[in-house]
Amino acid sequence: MCGEVKYHTKGPSTTTGLFKVTLIKMILGFKARAYRSFGIVLVSVLSLVACGSAKVKTVDTVKPPDPPPVFTSSEIQEGPLALQAQIDRGRTINVTSYGANGQDSSDDTLAFQRALDDVPASGGTVYVPAGSYRLSATLRVTKPTSLKGAGQNSVRLIASGHGYHLIEAVRSLTVSDLQIERPDISGNFFDKAISMNFSHAPGGTPRAEFGVERVSIKGFDTGIYTDGGPSLLITRVRITNVRVETNRLSTAVATTGYVPTVNTNNAAEVVLTDSELVQPRTEQLNNIYMIGSERVLVRNNTIVNGIGFKEVSGQFRPIKEVTVENNRFQHTSMSVLLISESEPFEQVLIQNNEFTGSRVVAEGSADVLITTQRDFVAHPYAYKQVKLASNHFRDVARGVIRVEMGTVNQFGTLVLDGNTYEGWGKLSPRSYNVVTTGNYGTYRELIVNNEQANGEGIGRAYMGGTKFASASFGELSERSVAVPDSTRNEKARLAVPGRPVQQPPPTEPSSGSSSSSSGRVSLSESDLRKFTGKYLLRQPKGEANIALIGGQLVATIPKNPVYRLTPVSQTDFRAVNVPDELLFRFDVANGRVNSLTISSSKLGTFVLNPAR
Repeated sequence: MCGEVKYHTKGPSTTTGLFKVTLIKMILGFKARAYRSFGIVLVSVLSLVACGSAKVKTVDTVKPPDPPPVFTSSEIQEGPLALQAQIDRGRTINVTSYGANGQDSSDDTLAFQRALDDVPASGGTVYVPAGSYRLSATLRVTKPTSLKGAGQNSVRLIASGHGYHLIEAVRSLTVSDLQIERPDISGNFFDKAISMNFSHAPGGTPRAEFGVERVSIKGFDTGIYTDGGPSLLITRVRITNVRVETNRLSTAVATTGYVPTVNTNNAAEVVLTDSELVQPRTEQLNNIYMIGSERVLVRNNTIVNGIGFKEVSGQFRPIKEVTVENNRFQHTSMSVLLISESEPFEQVLIQNNEFTGSRVVAEGSADVLITTQRDFVAHPYAYKQVKLASNHFRDVARGVIRVEMGTVNQFGTLVLDGNTYEGWGKLSPRSYNVVTTGNYGTYRELIVNNEQANGEGIGRAYMGGTKFASASFGELSERSVAVPDSTRNEKARLAVPGRPVQQPPPTEPSSGSSSSSSGRVSLSESDLRKFTGKYLLRQPKGEANIALIGGQLVATIPKNPVYRLTPVSQTDFRAVNVPDELLFRFDVANGRVNSLTISSSKLGTFVLNPAR
């Protein structure tokens, strides 16, 4: 089985040795990690090496290839934390053995801290019997620990006063089967119920895991907080079956009040499932909030009020995958907000969610907003591919989905498949469409299929006036909209049903490109046809197929997206539907192709021979 190609976070190396190591790993079936800066293109070529001699049928009809993007399978681990097995082998300590009485009649802070301090260095469990325990200062966890109560409804940890985090860990921690509460307090003290913060950890700090299960949290400014810091010291965060309701008397406001129910930053992986998360105030405060967490799964949650789910890409690495599925978003000020800051999002999947009664507080915004923090030029795309599928939106105050880039940012592909929209744009000026884009940046491709929109006589239209360069339309049902011609005109501008998706004009090659011409070259169909056929890489084995589809050469490599080629000379072609430089150069003599060279100025060259 051929391994999938993923993306690494560091810059490319030009050393032959590293290239060979990558090839060997892929041949052995490992999931090789390619280099982000130029990886999507040449790494895709590498994967043809890994895929052996899989057969590709030559295509010479007008049927278009399956359009990108190819959404890769998730690499998120949903099983128990590795920490659990380590802790289960350790010692179990009962807090009552250290003086905690559980009668809510005395301060049990010192007893709890002594029990935590007595955990072996290799890890162990601190057990809390049924009862109510009053605490007045931070409990510090310095060894791998499971803090486990007798039951979610029978153990209460009650925080007195304010100005401190109740549980603060610097090593792996799980908290389960108890309640944590603090009386609602007028003000905003940024107090957290459970915290693990490595944002300023010294060198040599060991990596950690973090888990919360079957826990209720009430009254804190933030319920659960983690930060793995620039080095991603938190490898896995697993939060399941929790209920968090933050401080009802908080004075936090939208611009300064970072008071989410759950805040998980800079983790290699976050799984948040089967929970109820309530931001009690109606202002535009964060509910679930993340910065820079690489792989995220948010599933089967009820999310009430605030900005339902928000992730900012941060400054350290690209966001590999975000999946938001099977959740219930209720009365949010905005349901999903994604912000590409200095790093891009590679894959976003939002599917099978129920969105009801979103207030969309910010005028001109939408219930799902995909945007950028600032103009940046470090990466060609702010978002590579985003898909919304089988979601149900009901009673959205303004627009539903908006993609908005900065002046120099590029957005890749937006797929809308099987979503239902009922009633949107209910607030004045009632001129909102389901799908909109900003006026700046570039937007490569829109793919629409099986969409149903009922404006209930209020919503303007499904779409209109977007900035997508191209689009492909499948089935789209639009009923009772205020401006019925809007979507019809947009479809006519973007695409003709049944034809291949048309790509935007390519940017000119950079000065470092190996293209022999800086402009586009017009070739006849007979000229192009001589390049078609199967090309083989002998050692190690691999193949590529070149076909002529709709007057354009298309390169197919097993297990990879389809590459659409545009001529830049009589024998040189450049892939135009990917953000990196990839050159296909045909060596032609006497009207026959002797070889195909696929190259990048950064990652090397591969020579393939025609299969004859």
